[in-house]
Amino acid sequence: FSYLEAYLAIAEDVPSIETLVVWGGALPKGLKAKVMSLEDFLAGAEPIANPEAPKFSDIQGIVYTSGTTGVSKGALIAWGRHSGGAASQMFKLMLDETDVWYSDFPACHNSAKMPLRICAQTGASAVIAPSFKTDRFWQDVRTYGCTATLVLPNMAHWLVGAPAVGEDKDHPLKQIGAVADDLL
Repeated sequence: FSYLEAYLAIAEDVPSIETLVVWGGALPKGLKAKVMSLEDFLAGAEPIANPEAPKFSDIQGIVYTSGTTGVSKGALIAWGRHSGGAASQMFKLMLDETDVWYSDFPACHNSAKMPLRICAQTGASAVIAPSFKTDRFWQDVRTYGCTATLVLPNMAHWLVGAPAVGEDKDHPLKQIGAVADDLL
């Protein structure tokens, strides 16, 4: 899946996009939006001296509902929502700058946002996969040296139910946050 290709397919329908930053690959031409490479985007960045921390009531981002009761809707989420959760505090205590978090959730999902914020706070690194794939999970964990992740109940069932492979136990994963079936 290519986010760039997905955007290009709808670019005419979203004229409010003013700037498109492309990480790797050729820069598309003929768009209304200003197009720049990630390198050019970062080259213009300057550190902020003494940045002010966001207030708990400041908007952190948008999380989209699952759509179980109708069309998926965007919900504004404040910084305090992420900072106060039990899972958030648990992972903050568990991770440090030597860890690599494996995230295979959509960027609009709380299960992706919370760990990435904690990586930023603790100095841990993050690997962001385009989606969860049972047959790719352990290979990604090994390839990228991932030490921590989060799995939801169905993901755990699929991983446990997958055919055994010789190198299954050969991985650096130390910590798995999981939601128990009986809590759902």
